Amino acid sequence: MLIGLNEIYAHTTTELFVFSFLMLISSMVNANIFGVIAVLVSEANKGMNQFQERMDTSNTAMANLKVPPELQRKVKEFMLMTRSHQQRQEEMKEFLSHCSP
Repeated sequence: MLIGLNEIYAHTTTELFVFSFLMLISSMVNANIFGVIAVLVSEANKGMNQFQERMDTSNTAMANLKVPPELQRKVKEFMLMTRSHQQRQEEMKEFLSHCSP
């Protein structure tokens, strides 16, 4: 059924049943694997998604308040800089917690 030109296929009812059962099981395993991968990717991007939401909120607020473009640029740079500093501080804190007795 899955190999080209019907070279391999179920001939009897028993073979068809076994083949269908194996296809069902393999589909469940495949779905489980893709689900785990999706969860891992979403967990890995959680911090970036939260930061992006804050950036979107601040951009919308600045646009609604009609903040001058130069000030908007400075606010965005400040937010990016504080995020990178915060990440470094968290990494340092984690490093020190592993090193200290």
